[in-house]
Amino acid sequence: MKKKRLFIILWAAAAGIRPAVSGDTDWLYPAGASVLSRNGLLIAGTGESGNVPANPAALAFMQGTGMEASLLIRSGRQEYSSPDHGYYRSFIRNRPGFSGFVYGSPMQKLVFAVLYGPLADFHVEWPFAMVREKEGNAFVEGFEMTHRLEIRAIAPTVAFRAGRAAFGFAADFYDVYQRIAFPLASPDWLQGRGLPGYQFSFSRDARAFGFHAGLTLDLSGRIRFGAGLRSGFSADLEGKASTPRFVELDTLAGTTDLAGSFEMPWILGCGMVFRATEKLEFNLDAMAWLWSGVGQSMSFIFKDGWWQDSLSVRDSYTGISADRMPMPGSTGLAFGLGCAYAVPGGWILRFGYRFQQSPNTVSTFSMLMPEVDRHWISAGLGWSDGKYRLDAALAYGFGVSREAAESGNPVAAGLYDSKGFVPSLTVRVGF
Repeated sequence: MKKKRLFIILWAAAAGIRPAVSGDTDWLYPAGASVLSRNGLLIAGTGESGNVPANPAALAFMQGTGMEASLLIRSGRQEYSSPDHGYYRSFIRNRPGFSGFVYGSPMQKLVFAVLYGPLADFHVEWPFAMVREKEGNAFVEGFEMTHRLEIRAIAPTVAFRAGRAAFGFAADFYDVYQRIAFPLASPDWLQGRGLPGYQFSFSRDARAFGFHAGLTLDLSGRIRFGAGLRSGFSADLEGKASTPRFVELDTLAGTTDLAGSFEMPWILGCGMVFRATEKLEFNLDAMAWLWSGVGQSMSFIFKDGWWQDSLSVRDSYTGISADRMPMPGSTGLAFGLGCAYAVPGGWILRFGYRFQQSPNTVSTFSMLMPEVDRHWISAGLGWSDGKYRLDAALAYGFGVSREAAESGNPVAAGLYDSKGFVPSLTVRVGF
């Protein structure tokens, strides 16, 4: 009965925090509806359906001048439960994202383009209530628990064909934005000063540079191979940290300058397309995010020394160390297959499946980094008359529950799970 009353108190407090504002935690950001419908990878696709951000050689098969624009809406729900912390479900929001490119072919087999779109949009937000007891009374506060990491890229790109092979290269200019919000318990409250806990919010951004390249090789009239790589990069983030805690308890500034670095891993991908008939083709793909080759934690460096000293100790209630955050510790893999079938009237049907492996290890799971393995199924419909093309797709992902044992993760042990839903619409116009 006591646990039931506590559960009701937690959710009653958390429900009034703020409107639902969460996205999803999948590190893969599909490049348009046709790619999403055939598993979200499609490394060996050509200009009609190629994954240009993963393999820019797909551009080499385009002719003339044109543009493509895609709308993709990501909705995800994360779940976390443990005997010590109870049961949590993250907020859901339909979070739209836009991507696309413009291209031109000044001569046969040579194409220039400028790409724009997200490389990653990691976003989770939980309702969080802190319940503390003193002198036989329980005190409840509601807080925001959020992690958002958004990476957008603009990429001038060139692609060309030589015999049976096509090559592509792009220079990537990144805009990186991160926001983290969480509560920390106040030890002074037990001595009669201030509140049981206080909200902290970190916001910072940076610019970074990298490249990605790819090739497509026609092995026969029916089989095509593709491969792509994207360089990792390091971004020196700068911004602000804020909290009312130091203002109320120590008469210090409520904000301070914040710095630190973030590393994005190298990403490798390969795939094959097999044309069974004039109307039917299949694709098989794989991609890897090499998180094991980058730093295992993200640091937060405060300009104010008081902040740095005060936040270097792990919080006894939430388990958060506010001066650092664990990052994925293992290589994340994705495997997928798909098919496309052309029907009369310029229509095409597409289907796909992808297994997306989480790069989390037992020790890196937390409410701020909750990604689990997921199975994705997708379907789509496309139409083209040569000049205009319209594609629509839907994808649904369901998680593979993961138990983070207390022996490997004493701070955030528990059971993690996830669900996701992604619709997408793509329009291409040739001039």
